[in-house]
Amino acid sequence: MTTKREQNKARTRKAILEAAVRLFTKHGYDHTSIEQLAKDAGIGKGTVYTYFKTKSDILKAFCEEELEFVHAELAAKTNPDTPFIDQMHTIFFAEFQFIIQNKEFGRILMQEMVFPRSQSMMCNCENEEASYFSMLFPIIEKAKQKGELQEDIPLLFVAGHFYALLLLVVSSWYLQRITTMEQASEGLYTLFKQIMVGLTPSNR
Repeated sequence: MTTKREQNKARTRKAILEAAVRLFTKHGYDHTSIEQLAKDAGIGKGTVYTYFKTKSDILKAFCEEELEFVHAELAAKTNPDTPFIDQMHTIFFAEFQFIIQNKEFGRILMQEMVFPRSQSMMCNCENEEASYFSMLFPIIEKAKQKGELQEDIPLLFVAGHFYALLLLVVSSWYLQRITTMEQASEGLYTLFKQIMVGLTPSNR
């Protein structure tokens, strides 16, 4: 059972993150200060630093939330015996859904994740990648054991194939070549089916 103190801390943290979405979207990541975040969240500047030492720590918090969301979707919609392609679709479509919740903020988040502009953000990204791969690699390894994938393809390369296709679908959404969630889901699955032709052992 959570205490009142824990509930208040959770509310304050949520207020800071919601302020970050609003201000990063309105002013951009570089032009938003901790002072502005504090004012928008209705708290003192020192309180913000209690939860996040830097703005990159705030972005890291969103990366952590994304990973939690993906894990939850995977647990709810698949099991270890679900076909590999369906597990990959669940994971990457969950990522897509998280990214586009707020279009402009999602753009900033992707930019900082793919092309980090600071060493601190790069370190944060590396930490999240480690957690991300710890989720993906066992699924990929099991697919190899089941004969769903070629055994000689490195785990990182397999993950990279699917992540590149996620970026393609995200880009298509921002360019309005894809305009509905159904199109995004179907498009992602179609791309995954196409890539599986090249990853599946030739004797299947």
